[in-house]
Amino acid sequence: NATLCVALGYECVCSCVEAASDSLTSYVGGAEDSKPSEVHFLGMSFGLSEWLALKERITCQASNGRWTRDPTLARNAYPRNFYAQAPCEKSTWENGVCAPLFEGNVLDYNWEVSGKCPDQELLPFSRLAFCEMMELSGGGIAFIGDSMTSLFAKTMLNSFWRELGTCDRDLTCMVDAEPFLCGLPCLLGRNLEIQTVRSDRLLLRSAGSSRLRGNKFRDNDFVQLFVGGSRRPSLVVMNRGAKYEPTEKVLHDLNSTLTFLFCQNPKVSVVWWGAVTGHESPHDNFFKPPGEEFVPSSSRISQAYHWEEILEQSTDVNNYLRSAFPQVLYLDVQTSTALRRDGHSDYLHYCMPGPVDNWVLLLFNALKIIATEGGHPVLLQSGINKTAALGERRPVGDLGDELSQDKNAHETRRSRLHSRVAKARRNRGPPL
Repeated sequence: NATLCVALGYECVCSCVEAASDSLTSYVGGAEDSKPSEVHFLGMSFGLSEWLALKERITCQASNGRWTRDPTLARNAYPRNFYAQAPCEKSTWENGVCAPLFEGNVLDYNWEVSGKCPDQELLPFSRLAFCEMMELSGGGIAFIGDSMTSLFAKTMLNSFWRELGTCDRDLTCMVDAEPFLCGLPCLLGRNLEIQTVRSDRLLLRSAGSSRLRGNKFRDNDFVQLFVGGSRRPSLVVMNRGAKYEPTEKVLHDLNSTLTFLFCQNPKVSVVWWGAVTGHESPHDNFFKPPGEEFVPSSSRISQAYHWEEILEQSTDVNNYLRSAFPQVLYLDVQTSTALRRDGHSDYLHYCMPGPVDNWVLLLFNALKIIATEGGHPVLLQSGINKTAALGERRPVGDLGDELSQDKNAHETRRSRLHSRVAKARRNRGPPL
């Protein structure tokens, strides 16, 4: 433990590193059942039974439904010239693979929630409502995981920029940094910080594990996000990539990481969204409609990447989290995404915009359900902020007024972001 603390280089987290290490000594294919009596999420408190019921509602919304076509969705959500603006995050949109996106039906599909679920309407993303919910928790968001997690985070950025009608990344965002850091305009000129760290296996950094030569994994140091300062993330969205390792090792590493996170901040909100596997023949299926049911693939690609084993493993991981870490919110994006063979840029990744937009909607609606049941119904349109946790009611102002306030603060924010990224790079050492 002492060696690991020295390797981490963060004295203030050594006790939590030791707690994580100690938890592994008693781990044998599972964890002791020490369920909390109270769960903290987004700055609110829930009794365990109440929290478990909320999780069931959220799982029902994400896991039970079908894709229906609505030709107005793509045109309303993304003006054709939106991704022509250079700063926007567009992934492979212009490389020839995703360029025909707007000519087909990839953006026309909506996840229609089953009528048997308590929450049948999947509400559209609202920047102001999302900002209100993050105000409850008092911090920013960290996306930690594989390359699909980065895709998730960048799609979240696009949701903000799309509603603002601009892609002013130069003033608010540094996605070229590692980890990338963005300050997105929120309520009354304040920023919501989004950070992303690529960590395929969610390993606590130890001597020699941050740079694995010739290894298929990328395990960057995410501990730095939770050390000191007042801007530590209060919401962590994480997954373990679709890269197969034995289940016992996966649970072993996940147990260590979650023990560390909850030791470092017992009230941190954690969303686990698991692993998403790919589809064969992505180019042939680019414009094909979503499937009605998931059919496991037995192709050479599926076998090479162990997709079937990863799906089975996901069930084991979810059962383990339900038992050992019930405070973790499971967001099922696998069920709906498995039906989306269209819109791929390769066997695994999707174009942006594309099916990943639905992940943002699922996350947004999950947080909305939690905030509402916690006594803080969020405002879904501009007007008066009615969230009790923000104190007295106060005018938010229309979008034009808010953008004017944001513009005056852009230069200051950019200077601070540059300073923070430069400092992080100095402390981190050479990149992977």
